[in-house]
Amino acid sequence: MSNQLSMATIQSIETLHRTGHSKRKIARRLGIDRGAVNYHITRLRAGEALPKNAETVPEQ
Repeated sequence: MSNQLSMATIQSIETLHRTGHSKRKIARRLGIDRGAVNYHITRLRAGEALPKNAETVPEQ
């Protein structure tokens, strides 16, 4: 079992947070731990939208 969230789940956290959902509601809706939601929202606020191991498209 993996401890990492899919990119789609992380994007869902971001979308739900930006539309005003609480961390608790996001966690319930996605079926994940509130701590994981908090972790990713904290990273989003710090400007780290993508996980460190995510592949990014190079700028052209």
